[in-house]
Amino acid sequence: MRGTTDAGSPDSRRFALTALSHLREVTAVVVPAFLAAVQDVRNVQQDAVEAAKHFRRVAADALPDLLATLRHPSAATAHAVALLLAELGAGRQAQEEQEIRRAIADALAQALRDPASRREVWVEKTGFLGGRLELEGTLEQSFFRALRRVAGGT
Repeated sequence: MRGTTDAGSPDSRRFALTALSHLREVTAVVVPAFLAAVQDVRNVQQDAVEAAKHFRRVAADALPDLLATLRHPSAATAHAVALLLAELGAGRQAQEEQEIRRAIADALAQALRDPASRREVWVEKTGFLGGRLELEGTLEQSFFRALRRVAGGT
């Protein structure tokens, strides 16, 4: 966990979060590390979004903080959390523990109805010539895709 907060090394933060994602469980300790990473420098942000695809389980005490973050002031942060929740909500744990799946689906549906979900999501991407901001769509679209995945779609 210490590596996720190493102020002197973005690479340490990237690698630490990637390693945590291979443990596959979001805990109360992982949530702040993930949220910090998606608000970090470009490479750390990109690796955090990629790491979200590896998580499959969520600890009961971590879920409320994740669900609340769907209303984060940063659209990019809320978007990254929606990606993480989509993976968690479609995972085996959520299939077996329907209350987790239901909580994720309900939170995504509520966030989708919020007028703030119409905000655009701009994400910094790395390209051949360096970084650039790229429009990912709206939060509404991110929430809808995540909700569809949790509900059993693709």
